[in-house]
Amino acid sequence: MALLAVALEKAVEAQEAEEEQAEVQAEEEQAGEEWADTVWDLAVSAFVRIAGIVFLTAEAFRAHRKYAQSAERG
Repeated sequence: MALLAVALEKAVEAQEAEEEQAEVQAEEEQAGEEWADTVWDLAVSAFVRIAGIVFLTAEAFRAHRKYAQSAERG
């Protein structure tokens, strides 16, 4: 009878360990997804900033060229 109780206890412990491992794995996957979302957000933010800088630089260059052309004319 004691042997059956020990076997049952070992089975319960194994089941609990398996459930705990599944929980840890789920938490790690969620953390990985959150990290990927953060990286994606940073990449999009950087792209938008760079696009804004390029646009403003192009506008400044056009304005300077227009000013220089008008200064040459008159």
